[in-house]
Amino acid sequence: MQRTQLEIALRAAADALSETEFVLAGSQSVHAHTDSPPVEVLMSEECDVWVKARFEKLEKIASTLGKNSSFHAAQGFYVDPVDPGLVLLPTGWESRLKKMDAPPVTVWCLDVNDLVVSKLNAGRIKDYEFVNAMLRLRLADLSVLEQRIQTFAEPVLQARLFARLRMSLEGLP
Repeated sequence: MQRTQLEIALRAAADALSETEFVLAGSQSVHAHTDSPPVEVLMSEECDVWVKARFEKLEKIASTLGKNSSFHAAQGFYVDPVDPGLVLLPTGWESRLKKMDAPPVTVWCLDVNDLVVSKLNAGRIKDYEFVNAMLRLRLADLSVLEQRIQTFAEPVLQARLFARLRMSLEGLP
């Protein structure tokens, strides 16, 4: 998804919900950190959002702007409402959100390193590719990722995230 498409999707979400503040929780967050996002971001048809402080509006996003909606059919991309309770993020992620304006919408984007940790937890092939791209392009920092993984109290979770990080590093110089 190009930045212009992301802005269209966010404005549509704002119109549909009468809300103007969103948290962008997926790969489209990278648009707030670089003007040249990698192909792994541009190929995605979805932007993962939740309404800042208004989680009860998730269902309306899905029916109006979600996958297989008339918006998706017309635009070729869609808004994917994400339950914030399902996204694993390191301690302190809220303080690292980066503001991105798409007037009249204000979007709070995940820090790239926090996003990478979340993608490691998801553990799909496309997530490993995304993590590899973020590290290859130096949009994420390996030492910061290691520190963020260590913020989780559960040793099993830490071990899984570190193992997935090692898998994502394969093929990097």
